[in-house]
Amino acid sequence: MHRNQEGFTLPEILIGLAISSIIIAASFASYIVIKNNYDFQKDMKNISQTSRAVATMIMRDVRMAGYNYDDGPAKQKPEITNAIKITDGGTTAPDSIEIIYDKSYTERLKISYYTKTYNNRLRVYKKVEKCNAMNCAAGSLQTVIAESPIADYVEDLQFTGTKNGNALGTGSTIYGQGNVRTITSADFNITARQTDIFPGFAKSGDAAYAFDNSFNTMWSCNIDVGTECGGIAGVDLLTVRFNKEVRLEKIFIWNGANTESGSESPGNVSTGNFSGITHPWGKEHAIFGKYGFHINATKCTWSSSCSPVGNKNSQDYDVYGAYHEISVDSDFQKSVIKTIGIRPSGTAKCNYGSGTTCSGATTHRWHEIAEIQFFGEVFGEPQNPQEVEIGLLIRSPEEHGTSPVSQTFNIGNRPITTNDNYIRDSYSISALIRNSYYGQ
Repeated sequence: MHRNQEGFTLPEILIGLAISSIIIAASFASYIVIKNNYDFQKDMKNISQTSRAVATMIMRDVRMAGYNYDDGPAKQKPEITNAIKITDGGTTAPDSIEIIYDKSYTERLKISYYTKTYNNRLRVYKKVEKCNAMNCAAGSLQTVIAESPIADYVEDLQFTGTKNGNALGTGSTIYGQGNVRTITSADFNITARQTDIFPGFAKSGDAAYAFDNSFNTMWSCNIDVGTECGGIAGVDLLTVRFNKEVRLEKIFIWNGANTESGSESPGNVSTGNFSGITHPWGKEHAIFGKYGFHINATKCTWSSSCSPVGNKNSQDYDVYGAYHEISVDSDFQKSVIKTIGIRPSGTAKCNYGSGTTCSGATTHRWHEIAEIQFFGEVFGEPQNPQEVEIGLLIRSPEEHGTSPVSQTFNIGNRPITTNDNYIRDSYSISALIRNSYYGQ
């Protein structure tokens, strides 16, 4: 029995190997192209996702900047006046930002975003601190979240603050160009007309008691003492001289009754209902006051056709209970002023008789103010931003391609030029500082 002994010849094997090598080489080349493209797309996706996630994280905090926790009629003290601090790295380094806002009545947070070098590259870090002292002084900070990296391979981080779409400056005396904020006692000086001492009340002449953020001290004067209230009707008993030009929107006034125990709830003294007031609330200090204001405005910023109101007295505002928020009339809101006169014209205390429930208000010929606060637009100081543009430039961890590519990026005020094989992508987003824009 014979078998077929024929097989592949050497030429056939060599030809087969050659063809197989060509196929394998083509397949490998295709694999390399596909892999490189996959790596490229993966890095681009990671850069894009990281940029968007980090910018969105920062944007959420920027939007909250300056939020002052509102506990009923009174806000957390002191109110936040510098909610955002941008540190410019110039044309050679990234920027950093600090953001302050209230998380609750007892928690005021300071959030920081900045870059640091790590293994010859930059990372973006986030740090959260609690302000044990509500002014967020450096020595009062307690770490809530230690600095943590939130982005790697970062080449630039930029923050650009603007107001009404314009670069920040010192603010022209034009509506909307100043800083809308609480005007504190550091922003003005006070003088009073009274000269004598009325026993049982704050020392006459110490008008600062009406502006010291304390309800336990108060300014007062007695009409029946000829020199104590100046001895002249219809004049400014207190005069506030602002350090800078301001445009007032609101005035907050506290009567003195809230320094006493007892309760005013649910009474409504404005309608003559005193049944909810219990002893001794309002027994020694005012549950009611009437106040007028006086300005002499030489500027008006409301519109191009607006004329200064000149010498102007406001209507008399009735302040019932312990606290009242006054939205001043339109002439006042349109006017730029340096001084405002305060003209109280009467107060009332609770009449308890022999009982423990207030049976009515008894008017008195003395004036009393526990606290006054002003809220409005301040001109001529460095503007606080209303918007912040957040810019990021991130590169890939690995190089791609063989020929260097020259690129130029302009983010914020820092131009960056590169010439290598790394992939880079820039991302920017704008955030509105709502509490600044809407004038909280």
